[in-house]
Parts: sequence; structure tokens; C-alpha cells
Amino acid sequence: FNYYDALQAAKRIKATHPSAKTCLGGWHVSLYPEETLAQDAVDYVVFGEGELSFVDLVDKLEDGEEPLGVQGVGFKRDGKSILGPPRPPNRTLDELPFPDFDLSDISLYSHLLGKGNIVLPLESSRGCPFACTFCDIRRSRYRRRSSKLICDEMEKWTTRGIRSFFFVDDNITV
Repeated sequence: FNYYDALQAAKRIKATHPSAKTCLGGWHVSLYPEETLAQDAVDYVVFGEGELSFVDLVDKLEDGEEPLGVQGVGFKRDGKSILGPPRPPNRTLDELPFPDFDLSDISLYSHLLGKGNIVLPLESSRGCPFACTFCDIRRSRYRRRSSKLICDEMEKWTTRGIRSFFFVDDNITV
């Protein structure tokens, strides 16, 4: 549901800084990576679960290399879309580090239901244990983070004054 907003942001970035590199990810991109790369304002896409793929993309770019063959990454060469192989989903979510919100101004993180407070996103699970034919989440096996790590992440931020969290899970009630 953020695809059009992300695309508009990429267009504005390109209009202001034509040499800037843009990268989109998320569900829409995962379903339609080539169509997303066909957009003039998009230089790279990360499809599937993006944490490791995005780091690999940045590493390649920092080394002055194109990301040919990088799992879960697509790019354009001479106007043609080139997609790397899909990256298998992370087997366990506990292996992923906490998001590093220290790199951004967290005072800008809010939510309609947050009553003006800073609201940080939290993820406790991914995927779905069911196989409904109308849903694309079914392609991802259900995995959950340990309760201890969820509490540790919340504690890290509550000690810094954060009191509101927004769970971004596909199926938190499972």
C-alpha cells in the first residue's frame, strides 16, 4: 500500500538529485520486481526479505561493482532489468539484529493511533501458517521471534523514553 508513495518519493529525489540512486522494496516489489524496475525513477529493487539483500547491495555499490547475481536484488543495465536469484527467507527471525533507529530522527516516527507519541515499529513474526488461495503471504512459511528478544527490543527503547510500539506483523494474532 506504500508503493505509489515510495515511487513519488523516488521521482522527487531524482528530480532534485538526478545522480542519486534509488531502491524500492516491499510486497509490491516482491511480486512485481521487473515492473518496478521499469519505472524511470527506480535504479534498484530488493525483493523478498530484504535485510541481508540490501546489505549485499550496498556492499557491492561501495566497492564500485554492479550487484550482478546478488540474491534478492534487481537493477537496470542499458535499460533492461536484471534480477538476481531469490534469497531464501530467513530461517529464524532471532538471527536478525534490532533495527538501528539511532541512524534517524525517531521523533519523526508516529502513528495515527499514537496520540502524538513517538511510535516505533516492531515485528514479532512473519508469514502465515495457512494457505488461503487469495493471499500472497502464504508463500512465506510462518516464523516468529522469541518472546525474550521482543521484550529485549521493547526494553531497549522504553529505557530511552519510548512508550508506544506498532506491530507490523502479517499475522500477530496467530
